Amino acid sequence: DVRAAGYNLITWDPRGEFASEGVLQLDNPFFEGRDTSAIITWAAEETPALLDDDADDPRVGMVGGSYGGGIQMTTVDPRIEAIVPSIAWNSLIEALYPNEIFKSAWATTLLLALVEGGARINTQIYEGVATGVLFNWLSQGSQAVLGSSGPTALLSNMKAPTLFIQGTIDALFPLQQSLVNAQTILENPFGTEVKMTWFCGGHGYCLDPVNPTQTSRIVGDTIAWLDTYVG
Repeated sequence: DVRAAGYNLITWDPRGEFASEGVLQLDNPFFEGRDTSAIITWAAEETPALLDDDADDPRVGMVGGSYGGGIQMTTVDPRIEAIVPSIAWNSLIEALYPNEIFKSAWATTLLLALVEGGARINTQIYEGVATGVLFNWLSQGSQAVLGSSGPTALLSNMKAPTLFIQGTIDALFPLQQSLVNAQTILENPFGTEVKMTWFCGGHGYCLDPVNPTQTSRIVGDTIAWLDTYVG
């Protein structure tokens, strides 16, 4: 859909997964966030990207869901014109350890998916899942890893216009996560444009009849956002 709308598209294996080297850090701004900035620099130098005022500044928008939504908010790079994070999070601690109650089913499912894909994972994540499942407890080290892997305070400096897409039945990253994200951006001093759309879906299964136009409307909103701020 993005290609059909006339945009060049770059996608990649995140740090520590599949063909990418390094250790997976859960969309940490100092690791995965810097990787994304390096890709933007590569795009300016090696692709026919439309450049802004200087040779190192391509016209860039970001789209993606879940892990691909989180990275958009943890990439601190002023060259990004707009973002569209879908079914993403504000705080992994609130998502996986709310009120010090560990979501063992979700954490185990996510970890197994990474292991089956051959991911190379920060060992603190393994430790956190083990103690969470066995004792309903996360060490300070494990909490620090989760706390460093999300947008939280970064959104106070967000200048890129942001369209949030969040699932109404999402059991991993519920609507409240996107509400906190949006509110944090709205309260920052830059007057950043923020919109939000909700749909029946996300990390979970929609039991309500799904509007047959839902997917096309989400895609349409995404392309319209890119057309407004990137195209």
